[in-house]
Amino acid sequence: MKLRAIVIFSTFLFSFAPAFAQSNPPITISLTNSDNQDLNVRVSDQLASSGFTGGLSQGSSTSLNIASDNNGQGAVSWVAMQTIRDDDAGSLKCAKRFAGQLNNSQEVRIRIDYGSPCGCPC
Repeated sequence: MKLRAIVIFSTFLFSFAPAFAQSNPPITISLTNSDNQDLNVRVSDQLASSGFTGGLSQGSSTSLNIASDNNGQGAVSWVAMQTIRDDDAGSLKCAKRFAGQLNNSQEVRIRIDYGSPCGCPC
């Protein structure tokens, strides 16, 4: 009787094992500096504690693996700041954005919109 109970309980536990073991595979996105100058960039994965921090030269790209949700999509937020001051006031311009519903191999273009304020300091 005891052996039968152990077998039934074990079967019950193993039936739930796939649900606990499954995780969504990461996706790879491309971060591209589409600005007209070099930028310092911080990108945060909104579904995991990973990201990218560093410089991106004008026109350059880098790949980033991010977590995906149940639909196979990811989300990031990013902050970009000029590396060189370009005005008499000496302030660095920046931008911050959110990019959601990202698919594998999708490109995220990073640039500063010089015509609108972004709420700096970032």
